[in-house]
Amino acid sequence: MAAQSDHAPHGAAVECQRAPVTSVAKFNLTQIDVTKFQDFDEWLALLTACKVAGVSREDFVSCSVTDPDYADDAESVRDIWNRVKPNGAITEATLFRALRRNKGVPGDILAIPKGRRRMTSRDRARIDSIADVIAIAKDITDAEDKLYWAGCRYGECRMEIVIADDILEALLIAAGWRWGLRNKRRMRRQIRNGMRDGARDWHHMHHGGKEQNVSGLPFK
Repeated sequence: MAAQSDHAPHGAAVECQRAPVTSVAKFNLTQIDVTKFQDFDEWLALLTACKVAGVSREDFVSCSVTDPDYADDAESVRDIWNRVKPNGAITEATLFRALRRNKGVPGDILAIPKGRRRMTSRDRARIDSIADVIAIAKDITDAEDKLYWAGCRYGECRMEIVIADDILEALLIAAGWRWGLRNKRRMRRQIRNGMRDGARDWHHMHHGGKEQNVSGLPFK
């Protein structure tokens, strides 16, 4: 977290609408090393992106005060959060990039847990709505960020419902292709990284990071 300033970036001027699917997404901000955001404008852009993405104020405050230099500044962070009003110039893509840049944990996707439920029509609608987010991407960078985000959401889905990893990957490859992405190898990397991270976040949320008895094949 950076030193405070009375100035807000251009992306934090007036109120804006949030994308309906992205705004209800869950983000694990513990993935972010906030000490890397020593520049105030970069930190404020991250705050703005979190508001756009639907992150709660208290989750962002908790993330910010993990920087030892600002451990006692929770109220100041809340005040800045309350004053910032996104106008669309800064999007949730800034948050996606921060998550992807700071995660960097190598390894395979978690094995499939026991007791997954059969897919329902509601599950299918959720899976389709996640893939549909890619269609609203503004440019290639945004499309790739959304592809990673969708991979994270699919990583959560595959821990809860009976569906093959290669089917989820194919759905996102098709969505990326329809948008205009053509590098399938790069798309697969974004998707698999997202699915790995989403599955790990799901495991951490449901099991507190403890080992559990899982069965199934690793994602290849």
